[in-house]
Amino acid sequence: MASGKLSYSEAVVLLLIHQGVSSAKGIAGAMHLPVEEVEVILRSLEAKGLITRERAGILKRERLRLTRAGYDAIPEATTIAMNVSRRATEAAENAKSRGERPEFEEEVLAVLPALAFLGLLPAWVLALLLPLPYIDASTNTDPLEEFDPDTELLEGLEGEF
Repeated sequence: MASGKLSYSEAVVLLLIHQGVSSAKGIAGAMHLPVEEVEVILRSLEAKGLITRERAGILKRERLRLTRAGYDAIPEATTIAMNVSRRATEAAENAKSRGERPEFEEEVLAVLPALAFLGLLPAWVLALLLPLPYIDASTNTDPLEEFDPDTELLEGLEGEF
């Protein structure tokens, strides 16, 4: 079955599965979304014939796999993800130059953590969206100096992959 037009979320989920994230819980961790929202995306991808669910191993855990059509949709998913990343980076650069926080559509916001996880989005773009810490003017310390985006942005991704 042909993939048709993929949403941002569907494209990113396909890329995550392609990169080896094989459970709904792992995808939810990478996207910072509730598992229930990820399940909606997975059902859509199943309906399009792009993924299957298999029970494997001694514990018979559910694993997500791409179908042949899913593999064929990877170039389209990559193009979508790269376009979202480019647009998000440009918006973040423009907002940063104005001293503002970037604003994104809800569906774009939903995929930004996963794009950073996949290495398709610079971590600083995602860092701009994090709540800024309270800056105490009585000290000469910059709380962002202690910020480690590789650690703090990937918290919660210890789930099953």
